[in-house]
Amino acid sequence: MIAPGSTAANVPIQKVYLITTTGGFDGVIGKSIIELHRVNGNSYSDFMEIHFVTAPQGYMEDTFKSVVDVTNSGDTLPSAEILVNLPVVPVAALLQHSVTKGTSYAQS
Repeated sequence: MIAPGSTAANVPIQKVYLITTTGGFDGVIGKSIIELHRVNGNSYSDFMEIHFVTAPQGYMEDTFKSVVDVTNSGDTLPSAEILVNLPVVPVAALLQHSVTKGTSYAQS
């Protein structure tokens, strides 16, 4: 939760690595890789900073499966200086209210 008077330094931000053949969005191939972190006991945040990873010559889609694979690639992993609100939603999620389960709207 972000409190009044907080700064961006108080917001937990994860890194999301996008493998690209061009160095930008137009060359992104395969699945992104998210670097999970632990801040104040929490291990997840919807706020992510995009990092482009240059695909090595002959790279096959989704060969990189972890942050270790990305860091071992030898790329400099520059930040795109783009922050996104990117919630991870599991496959087959119903995206419904966690208490009412879609049966009614919570009253405020």
